[in-house]
Parts: sequence; structure tokens; C-alpha cells
Amino acid sequence: MAITIENPTAEDAFRALQSLPKDELTRLKTMFIEGNEETAEEEEEAWRQASAQSASQFFEDEEA
Repeated sequence: MAITIENPTAEDAFRALQSLPKDELTRLKTMFIEGNEETAEEEEEAWRQASAQSASQFFEDEEA
């Protein structure tokens, strides 16, 4: 699910977040409280996955 808010205010974001499932709201609250920042290893793995997906998509497009 994508949430897009143009020129968001705190109130707009709050209203949009009301549509999230309770477990996701709980996770989000924890992230805000703990300041859950991505580690270098997590970021590197995310880039690796994105790169692999891009390569896979490229070759699928070439074959089509």
C-alpha cells in the first residue's frame, strides 16, 4: 500500500496513518521512539537486492 500526501502537514499524515493496520502502527511507533536507523549492513543488503531485481528485470525485458 502506498501513501502519498502532497504538501503534508502533521494532521494529513496522521489521517493517512489511521488506515494502517494496528500492528504496523505499533511498529512505526517503535521506530519513532527508538530512532531505528538502518545499519550499514542492512543498507548494503538492500542495495544488493535492488541491484539483483533490476538485473533480473533487465534480462526479462530483453528476452520479451
